[in-house]
Amino acid sequence: MERLRKKMTKEQKKKIGDANRGKKRTPETIEKMKEAKKNVVVTNETKQKLSDSLKKYWSTVIWVDETDNETINTIK
Repeated sequence: MERLRKKMTKEQKKKIGDANRGKKRTPETIEKMKEAKKNVVVTNETKQKLSDSLKKYWSTVIWVDETDNETINTIK
């Protein structure tokens, strides 16, 4: 399959991101986004991938008590 356009450079991505960052969405736009999301179907396979990914992420997090810098809990 042939690409329809060239890949964006990091500079192009940054420029677009900077232009869009901080924009306020109208309540009307937010409602439209909510309605669009209601029709999305998430398969069991996708749910499992998300679950696995989150478990992997949180297994690396170490909780530290800020008062004495001791490790409180590591999720396995």
